[in-house]
Amino acid sequence: MEYNNNLTPTGLAHKLIHELKILGDLLSTTVQKLIIKKFYEYILEHRSSIAEVTNLLPLEAALVVILVREHQAFYHEISELHKRMDELERENKELKKILNEEI
Repeated sequence: MEYNNNLTPTGLAHKLIHELKILGDLLSTTVQKLIIKKFYEYILEHRSSIAEVTNLLPLEAALVVILVREHQAFYHEISELHKRMDELERENKELKKILNEEI
C-alpha cells in the first residue's frame, strides 16, 4: 500500500480501512470479521496518531492478524463466562425455589 503524504488524517484512515476490509474479507470466521469491523472505529478514532507514524505501517498486516487472534480468544473466553453465569443463575433460581417449597 502506498501512502500519499498529501492525505489528511481522515483520508489516510479511510484508505487504511479500505485495505483492512480486504484483509477482513479473507478471514475465516464471523467473529474475526466483526473484530476487524470494530478496528475501523478505532482507526477513525485515532486517525491523527496513525497519520504521524506512517513509517511503521509495513507491520500493520501482521499486527492486525495478531490482534484479531487475541480478540477472538478473548471473545471466546467472555462468551464462556456468560454461559457459565447463566447456568449459575438458573441453578440459583432452582435452589431458591426448592428452599421456598420446603419452608
